[in-house]
Amino acid sequence: MAGIFICGLAHWPKSIGDSISQAKAAAAKAAILLARGYVTAEPIVASVDLETCIGCGICEGLCPYASIIIIRVGKKKKAETIPASCKECGICASHCPKFAISMAGFTNDQIMAQVRAFCDG
Repeated sequence: MAGIFICGLAHWPKSIGDSISQAKAAAAKAAILLARGYVTAEPIVASVDLETCIGCGICEGLCPYASIIIIRVGKKKKAETIPASCKECGICASHCPKFAISMAGFTNDQIMAQVRAFCDG
């Protein structure tokens, strides 16, 4: 995940020397992001088909980044994505009972084609 650097014993059991070397490398990677002054967001985010969405709220409750909110559209509730905080994990899309949420580049049709190709070959 972008911005999280694991090193030392959090990575795997290793000697103190290896842990220190890995910590220095993690600090250097973090310094690169800080020196740049900005971070670009990934273009792969969840998108909600408002026609299909039933506003059940399952996605909102499951999103670990609070990137899905339930809004009112007329008299109905619908899910809406907050692209800036979406980390493209796909939890919302995988739990949507109506398949109203898809990930850019990983639509339901594309994933099912991969599953069929795997099962056939």
